[in-house]
Amino acid sequence: MQACTVMISTKADGTASEIVREGRVELLPRSAKIVYFEENATVSVSLCGEKATIVREGDYQLSLFLENGKKTKGEIGIAGNSGEIWTQTHSIESKITEDYVVACLQYDLLVSGESQKMELRLLVKRK
Repeated sequence: MQACTVMISTKADGTASEIVREGRVELLPRSAKIVYFEENATVSVSLCGEKATIVREGDYQLSLFLENGKKTKGEIGIAGNSGEIWTQTHSIESKITEDYVVACLQYDLLVSGESQKMELRLLVKRK
């Protein structure tokens, strides 16, 4: 994996935020693995065609498995307790080159009968 800069833009039910983090990236012709660090966690995003995986480990754990047009089961854990979390993926778009990744993931988080619209945009530049 190589050093990179990761620009992360998220939108949850219309509320947007942006951050920039240092990370590591592995770029292959049709897939990418991006790892970046937050204050209390490590986040890993893997992209491959119409599938994506988001894994967060730290003060809480989160594993999401996204597949274009499908409802999929993930897991969330806090303080040693874990439970199911579902996603309904609307769109996974990415462009992967030898120097950068641009990706946009649009999905709904489904928890206990509630739905939260999510959008994750990534711009990853290899150093």
